[in-house]
Amino acid sequence: MGRARGQGGLAAEARAMRRREALCDHCMGRAFVVRARAADAGLLGGRLRRGGGYAEPARCAVCRGLFARLGEHCDEMVRLAEGIEFSTFLVGATLRPSVLDADDSMRSRHGLRGAPGIKSDVTGTLSRMFARRTRARAEAASPDMTLKVDLRDGAVSIETRPVHVAARYTKESREIPQRQGRCGECGGRGCVACGRRGISGTCSVEGRLAEFLCGAFGARQARFTWCGSEERSSTVGGRGRPFFARLSCPSRRRAALPRRADLGGVTIVGARAVREPPGAAPRFALTASLSIRAEEDVGDEALGRLRSLRGPVTDYGSRMQRRPIHSSSLERSSARSFTLTLRVDGGFPIRRFVEGPDVSPNVSDTLEVRCSCERADFADIDVLPARRRGGAA
Repeated sequence: MGRARGQGGLAAEARAMRRREALCDHCMGRAFVVRARAADAGLLGGRLRRGGGYAEPARCAVCRGLFARLGEHCDEMVRLAEGIEFSTFLVGATLRPSVLDADDSMRSRHGLRGAPGIKSDVTGTLSRMFARRTRARAEAASPDMTLKVDLRDGAVSIETRPVHVAARYTKESREIPQRQGRCGECGGRGCVACGRRGISGTCSVEGRLAEFLCGAFGARQARFTWCGSEERSSTVGGRGRPFFARLSCPSRRRAALPRRADLGGVTIVGARAVREPPGAAPRFALTASLSIRAEEDVGDEALGRLRSLRGPVTDYGSRMQRRPIHSSSLERSSARSFTLTLRVDGGFPIRRFVEGPDVSPNVSDTLEVRCSCERADFADIDVLPARRRGGAA
């Protein structure tokens, strides 16, 4: 009974307001939606119009027919969303400044403090329409898909929340670099020339992984966080090198990924979608097998000194760092060549540890003969627990 009397009082106010303002149901309802505790300004405005006994104008002085055209915009939203996997969404809208100004002026003239603005009414109405059509749920925090509607020209664009993938790869070829160059046309932003990928091709570990993962998730681009790097001539064996990929604008949020997939000289292993990527480059340890050649014959006594080398290695490069050698083994190939296998942490200065500049101790100084690293192969790369603040891992 009290609610009916309240609605009747609001209808009388709306009738008096209608005499001064040519307002559609949405714009009229928005003036009273807070006081009526209503969820839909359009439905409230229709009830007030019928209760007040006045007609809806042919053209609203505030929205200028905008709400009457929202159905067409929702049709376009639904069309563009076809083929995209999502369960939650968010709608954003851009309105003409003249419409926003007209809404501000109307609320100011009638002292409608606290009444929602036209932009929130538009996005709320589009959200309800789209939810009914797709059976998805509106969510502001972390939606699967964001739809942006430009009501100035009717353009609709869609962005989907990135998918994050964790995996490993092994590299059997000595002819494939790890990184791929950026597209020369767009500088990595993505264009028609590079198929929106942002990279110059697929002749690298990065390119082949990007092609595989983007194809699996229907994504536009892939950006990688690597646990270390290797040269073109290096192989990666054992359990492989861990990496994380951020796939932008995916059309699928789930994909049936094989446990192993041969990508041609590169094999991806154990790929899986994860909720969040690491916040920073992860710490890791690895096994490096270094093929070393000396300029002179190396005796057994000198190699014995190298076998017993343990503890921290100091890098006096751009900033001084200490990297430990956890274990090592050595196998002679000839009087001047041998393979040194080290278990070290990520960031260990592999080549400079052999050749000597700014690293102490190093192979050349230990053997007292100049040495060079002909090749470095990697295996058993493991992510380490993150260090706690103010303490060890």
